[in-house]
Amino acid sequence: MLYFIATVIINMAYKIHCNKHFSPCHYKWLWDSKLFKELLSFSGWSLFSNGSRTITMQGENIMLNQYYSVSVNAARGVAAQVYNAINTFLTNFQIAFRPQLTKSYAAGEMSNHYLLLYRSSKFSFYLLLALVVPIIFNLDALLSAWLVDVPQYTKEFCLYVLLAYLADALAAPLSTSIVANGNIKGLQISIAVVFVLQLIASYFALRAKWPPYIVSVFIFVSHSIHYLFYIYFCKRLCHLNIKEYLRKVILPLIPICIISPLLPWGLQRFSLGFWRAIGLCVIDIVWVIVIVWLLGMRKEEKQYVESLFLKLKHRR
Repeated sequence: MLYFIATVIINMAYKIHCNKHFSPCHYKWLWDSKLFKELLSFSGWSLFSNGSRTITMQGENIMLNQYYSVSVNAARGVAAQVYNAINTFLTNFQIAFRPQLTKSYAAGEMSNHYLLLYRSSKFSFYLLLALVVPIIFNLDALLSAWLVDVPQYTKEFCLYVLLAYLADALAAPLSTSIVANGNIKGLQISIAVVFVLQLIASYFALRAKWPPYIVSVFIFVSHSIHYLFYIYFCKRLCHLNIKEYLRKVILPLIPICIISPLLPWGLQRFSLGFWRAIGLCVIDIVWVIVIVWLLGMRKEEKQYVESLFLKLKHRR
């Protein structure tokens, strides 16, 4: 009830602010059957995809209860909380580039659109990598400090969910481009099919008594497949140049993904206790940032980041 009340108050605050400062936010009666049809089609296919995601997640929870125990579901619940925390952080970052991607596509400024697409893809991945790498290599200490009794398989559930979100970080800018195009039917059907296959695979794996964290492995696999679908539909609908995308986005990530785990892997033996783990996480974050700056960013990207920091400094 308190959460509901807080949500209502927040939305009322948004409404009052927007009514005061933005004239298009005032309500007025409108009847446009063509517009309504487009909106219903768009929202319907989005609902179809999100519904399949919900059914898959809840179906996996039911099967984990059936073939294992409530404690296994608790382990998955912890992984979900970790995922949500990371997701909130990255979503707040991605809010900054989504309007620009949509605006540049709508205006037909495709060269600027692709420049934003490549940068936002790389920066999203790098930002998430700087969080995921320290968490993965200090996961035991962090979980022990967070939970009195850590449920079995919690570490494995968290590990594969975090890896899955790395794929999501790359997919998000592509998704924004496709949404700006408006033709999302094929993409949403493809995503829904993958979710259904994920649920079926989880059923047979759990029935065969595979370890319960196989569910998270399948999540990682399905999110990776989703990413490939995003690339395909972005090429088909938005005319993405695959070779250029691979050269400017994917290739720079390879050395970063190889080198960035090396120091955290070597230091993880010292991760005993919460505060020591926090200290190692800080070191790992700095390490990843340095590697990204030296090896993962082009000269113009470094200049772009420096200009952003200068703007923030001047605003203060």
